Amino acid sequence: MSFYYKWFILKVALLVFALVIGLLLVLMIGPLESPTPIVNDWKKIHQMEYDCWNEIRVETMTPEQIIDYFKWSNRAECEVTHYFGGHVQTLPRKEISGEYIMYSGVDGQYPVCLDPEVKPISSKEKRCIVYSFGINDDWSFDEAMEKYGCDVFAFDPSMNKTDHNHSEHIHFYNLGLGDENYITAVDSWKLMTLDSIYRMLVPHHGETIIDYLKIDIEWQEWEVFKQILKSGMLKKVRQLSVEFHLPNKDAASSSDKYFTIEDYRSLVRLVKSIENKMTRFESRANPWAIRRMENLNNYHGSNCFELSFYQILSYP
Repeated sequence: MSFYYKWFILKVALLVFALVIGLLLVLMIGPLESPTPIVNDWKKIHQMEYDCWNEIRVETMTPEQIIDYFKWSNRAECEVTHYFGGHVQTLPRKEISGEYIMYSGVDGQYPVCLDPEVKPISSKEKRCIVYSFGINDDWSFDEAMEKYGCDVFAFDPSMNKTDHNHSEHIHFYNLGLGDENYITAVDSWKLMTLDSIYRMLVPHHGETIIDYLKIDIEWQEWEVFKQILKSGMLKKVRQLSVEFHLPNKDAASSSDKYFTIEDYRSLVRLVKSIENKMTRFESRANPWAIRRMENLNNYHGSNCFELSFYQILSYP
C-alpha cells in the first residue's frame, strides 16, 4: 500500500471521527440556537438593570449602591433626547485630597425627551409651558425653549431683579420655590410652593399641563419635593429635571449634621416616590461638585446629580 493511499485513508478516518464526535455533542447539548439580535440583547440588559433597581430594598442599600442609584441614567427609556441651552465653562484646577481636578464642562444644559408621547407640544393655537426655577443670569436654556415654541416662566430671587419680561415669551418673577409660602429672614426672598405659583399663573396660561419643570435651587430641593408630592402637583408635570445634592458633614446647608446611611436612604426613598409616578430617562453628574464623602465609605466624586423624568399626560 502506497504512502499516499495510507494518508488518504487516515484523513477519511479523521473526518468520520470528527463527524461522530460532533453528532454526539449535538445529541448531548442540543442544537445551537441562532444568535439573538443585538437590539434584543440591549433590551434584555436594560430590563435586567431596571428590574435590579426595583428589586433592591432601600433599607439594605449600601453606600456604593446609593451612589450608583443616583448615577443610573436609564437612557433607553427615551429614544430621542436633545439637550437645550448651556455654555462651556472652564475653571482653574483645584486640589482635592491630593488630586487635581479640572473643573470644566457644559453648564446650564438640560435634557428634553422628544419622543412623540411625551415631548412638549407647541402649535399656533397653544404654546408649550415651561417653569424654570434657578436662572443665575444664564438664560440659554430658557431662550432655547422659547425658540422651540414654549412660553417660559422663570424664577430666581437671588438675582435681585424685579418682575419683567426677558423677551416676548420669557417671563421673569422675583420669587423662588419653597416648601411653604414665606419671606426668608436673611435675604428677604419671597418663596412660594409650586401649587401656589401655578394658581398665580393660571390667568396667564390657563389650567394646563406644565410641559417641562426645571428645578435647580441649590440644596432646597429635598424639602420642596416633599411638598410637591404631598400637594399632588406632580400629576400636572410632563417632564421634570431636578438637580439633587447629596449632603455631607462639610456641606454648609447641612448645619454640621453628620449624615448617616439611614439619612441617605431616606433621600433615595424620596426619589423613588417620584419614580413611582414618572420614568427616569437621564442622570448626569455635576463636574463642579467633586467631594470626598467620608460618610459614604470615603466616596470621591460628584455629590450632585441632575435627574430627568417624564410621564405620559394628555392635555386638559
